[in-house]
Amino acid sequence: MTFRVDHSNPAMISLSGSVLGGPEAMEFTESVSGCIGKGIVNAVIDLSEVELMNSSGLGMLVAAFRTLTSAGGGLALVGPNERIQRLFTTTRLDSVFRQFESREEAVASFTHQ
Repeated sequence: MTFRVDHSNPAMISLSGSVLGGPEAMEFTESVSGCIGKGIVNAVIDLSEVELMNSSGLGMLVAAFRTLTSAGGGLALVGPNERIQRLFTTTRLDSVFRQFESREEAVASFTHQ
């Protein structure tokens, strides 16, 4: 897994590859906390380049959601592929995560809360 963080408001976090937890998970979590440290409490996570995700990857997203919401912010997801969407449905996380077709829609959702 690789990820990039743009510290705009909301933060734009792009994940790519296989999201399977591991050492990158800690870096990801620290990046989300770093956003909050900069006063950015909303984030859009772009999953359009993620090929595979397991339960540890789901745990990363849940941790990011909890971190952001406990700081008074929120999380929006963009572009999960069909396989990841099924994973969200099976785990019922589709009712937790707000999902959008485009980055623009996700960003706009924070202005309409």
